[in-house]
Amino acid sequence: MGKTVLFLLIVMLLLGGCAGTTKPEDNTTEAFKIDLLEHKGDTGDIIKNSYGMIIDTLNCYYGADSTFYEFENNGIDAYFEGDWIYIPWKHISDPTTVSLEVFRFSYTNYQNHNAEYIENLDFIPFYSYNKDYYIDTFSGNVETIVEETWFYFVKTTNADGDTAFSDTTGYCLVNKPLLREPADGQIFSQADTLIFEWDLNSSNSAIKYRLLLFNENYELLWHYNLLSDEEPLLDYFAITGSIPEPGIYIWRVDAIIERMEQLPIDDKIIEVHSGAESMERSFTFN
Repeated sequence: MGKTVLFLLIVMLLLGGCAGTTKPEDNTTEAFKIDLLEHKGDTGDIIKNSYGMIIDTLNCYYGADSTFYEFENNGIDAYFEGDWIYIPWKHISDPTTVSLEVFRFSYTNYQNHNAEYIENLDFIPFYSYNKDYYIDTFSGNVETIVEETWFYFVKTTNADGDTAFSDTTGYCLVNKPLLREPADGQIFSQADTLIFEWDLNSSNSAIKYRLLLFNENYELLWHYNLLSDEEPLLDYFAITGSIPEPGIYIWRVDAIIERMEQLPIDDKIIEVHSGAESMERSFTFN
């Protein structure tokens, strides 16, 4: 009887040891996997409830609790400062992460099976990086930026040398609208006429243009979707019937292609949005 009990105890200990190794925290062979954020929408998009009623417009600089975001909170997107792409991800919560590597490839090179079509954009020591995004400024020798679809993924490495790769996400830039007036830093009085004018900078009929007007805290105050047969020359008072209150304002024009593409990458279909953001300008109403 004693031998039987001893045998059972040994079996239980062995099983207990094996069961312990199935816990993820005890058997990690992969680093923290970054969750890249796909394009969620564009500032000024109409939000409807389940009954089809308009309840809000999407102001991507602010969350539901009016929390201000340094960058627009709408996933991978064009960035206004240049022909740049903003690639955000969910916060990296694993303190053992030691480095990030950002990779990029174009859909053209992928289709053409070009050798070494994947480019290692950047190696980032994580201890000195407190951002949840990367901005691709296309520095270096890149022949075609606009009208090309760009894909990104991120490799993470932890202190044990384990690695993980994020999913792949993509975006396609179109030509930026070119702002004419008001000029950057222009000062208006209450008696002045506020005219917004810009060049479309493209003959692509699929592009929709949206004028955005923010206050200095990037709260969306007004937006206007240019009609297909309308010139990009808008009189604010004629449209709204009002004059801006005294203050500092920021404006820009977004180019948006509402139709998204579904492109095959390896064994997965990836949804790709297209668009551009003009440079931002500010003006003051006294």
